[in-house]
Amino acid sequence: MSLIFYIYAACLIVQSICTDEFDDDFFMRNIQKLGRAPGGIKVLDVTDRTINLQWKNYYNSTMYYIFVHNLRNGISKFVTKCKVQGFNNTTEFRITELSPGMTYKFEILNLQFDPFLEKSFVRQISDEITTKMLLARPSNVKEPFLAYDVTYSQLTLQWRKPENADDFVKYNIMWSETDLWTWNTIDFQSSSDYPQYKITGLKAGRRYNFQIQAYNENGSSNSHVIEELMTKHPQDIVIDGLLREPPSEELKIIDVKDTSVKLEWTKPKNSLINVDYALFILNTNTMKRWYHATVNDHSDKPVAKVNELTPGEKYKFIIKPLDVSSKALVSREMILENPLYKPNQPKGPLYIKNVTNTTVVLQWRKPDNSPNIVVYTIFTVNPNDIWTNTEIHNASSDQVRYEVTKLKPGNVYKFYIFATKDNINSQGLKSVKVRTINP
Repeated sequence: MSLIFYIYAACLIVQSICTDEFDDDFFMRNIQKLGRAPGGIKVLDVTDRTINLQWKNYYNSTMYYIFVHNLRNGISKFVTKCKVQGFNNTTEFRITELSPGMTYKFEILNLQFDPFLEKSFVRQISDEITTKMLLARPSNVKEPFLAYDVTYSQLTLQWRKPENADDFVKYNIMWSETDLWTWNTIDFQSSSDYPQYKITGLKAGRRYNFQIQAYNENGSSNSHVIEELMTKHPQDIVIDGLLREPPSEELKIIDVKDTSVKLEWTKPKNSLINVDYALFILNTNTMKRWYHATVNDHSDKPVAKVNELTPGEKYKFIIKPLDVSSKALVSREMILENPLYKPNQPKGPLYIKNVTNTTVVLQWRKPDNSPNIVVYTIFTVNPNDIWTNTEIHNASSDQVRYEVTKLKPGNVYKFYIFATKDNINSQGLKSVKVRTINP
């Protein structure tokens, strides 16, 4: 179909929109101008359903009208109009709701809007542009997935762009303190082959888990993960030097119950009157240590309780008075036995993979010291806070995967995983909120 058809289609649409501004005679008098070579429209990026355009404003006061001409089916569509100020400035606009694999031309009609000047217009039209074909869900983000420039409160993540990806790739970046599973999520878009993202607002000396996945309208890739990465802490050098020190008689473990430990120690004689204490935990199975809390007990026999430890793991505890002269205290090594009546907790993080419009794949790890066959109870919580559960029997190795089906498109869900024995549940793993794809 000829370009003149699209020109007249655009004029008719403009006439229906702005009859008080320009009349038929105005456009008829300017047919030659309409037929001239079009001005330039710059295409910033194209996806399967959107295009981002940029153009120059030719008047100090401009009313622009945007049209979409579908060259495949011959349909012209008015998108929007807007008034802008500033001669020679540029304007950007993203057009959405296009069809994948279709060929279009995009037209901008710039109308001079100053009432004190003669009516005039400039027509700009793009080259033929074909939107991308509908994408399958993205390939996996390529390794290595790294963290560097780690400080007390921030770090930078870097990974490699997926194979056969679009120019601009959308990513879900998630992070949580280890064992808390309260996930922070950010949507990030990049065209780089080696994208980077700086995460700020972290806590000093804490352990964090990170995961990254690419996503588009058809789902998400599998996650790449970094587990138990620790931020720096001002006491790192002191604590590292104490890890192999013999236990201090002044620091005692006075109570152990389920997943918690209660500590008591003697206030150092040469310490400040109101000295605070930094409490660190060392897992002697993994030799990873982290800052737990600052204790503000100023009595002669300070007490602190540590919760949410993992049954079956071995621990030491370090108390560092926060003054210059006082010596740090190291506890004896202890193993946290699991209560006989309660199964061990499934090991996190609970990862979300392959999100579609009706399904989500969950992945976690087998509990410590568990039998060959583990029974799991999986709870799905819908937007109305209604809980539904499924029981599965799994004889897998360390990695456990389960696909949740029959979800509704565009809804937000949460998931909980429990190990179950004799109808008694372990502590649960909690997922981030997950929104299914809305086609």
